[in-house]
Amino acid sequence: MAKSMRSKSKRRFRAIKRVEVFAPVEEERLQQQAKEQAEAALVESLHMQTEKTSENDQTIVDDDEEQRGRKGAPLAAPKMEIDGFEPTPKQLKRQKMQLYLSGNQFRKKKRIAKLKATGRKAPKIARKGRKI
Repeated sequence: MAKSMRSKSKRRFRAIKRVEVFAPVEEERLQQQAKEQAEAALVESLHMQTEKTSENDQTIVDDDEEQRGRKGAPLAAPKMEIDGFEPTPKQLKRQKMQLYLSGNQFRKKKRIAKLKATGRKAPKIARKGRKI
């Protein structure tokens, strides 16, 4: 029968593995990271020497930040302008209608409008108990 994860023998062997197998690897990895960080700090200090700014300098506040408000919401991206394109009143009406109708309602209205334009009526569907 299989041993559960909480059994004493499983816990004991996991503890042994932690000490004998994983500890040396972890220690080596930490030493390597410390060495790389020390080298990176040395390189930064050599190449990134900057003059100290005076304490009287004032930070410049972006106009964008003022417009965003306290929450710092991103500004709305401006709409791309296309040369010589202006939506027709029919397109504007369609866009407005699409905003307040559900997807199915919009599709139904669009289909009925298309049928009206061609001069046909919407087909009636014969359902159980309904006469056409």
